[in-house]
Amino acid sequence: MADERVRLQLEIAIEQAGSVIDITKTDFSWLDSPEWYVFESACNDLVRYYAGQGGTVIGPLALGEYADFTRLLKNALVYYDLNEQVKSQVEEALTSLEIWMDEIRKETMTNLRYDHPELNL
Repeated sequence: MADERVRLQLEIAIEQAGSVIDITKTDFSWLDSPEWYVFESACNDLVRYYAGQGGTVIGPLALGEYADFTRLLKNALVYYDLNEQVKSQVEEALTSLEIWMDEIRKETMTNLRYDHPELNL
């Protein structure tokens, strides 16, 4: 059975980690910063929660950070004149975020199907 308090604490950790990343660095050097790695680690902790605890609710804090960073990185690819190395870093970070959210979605759907077989999902 999922512990919603644990999920909330993990989401708060994601939000806190995301808030200290200095995204004002337009050279995107923040993608190679300890703060970014802490953020990625916090995201992976949430995936492990869903895999181990059986949660089916994706909270707004995780979704918000995912949306904010995804939007920022996609805009960088479209509107910034990035050199190949930075473009590759941005693409890699975007892919990492997409995989993270796909894993959460996969785990929550697996848990939902297990908890509610009558839904025929």
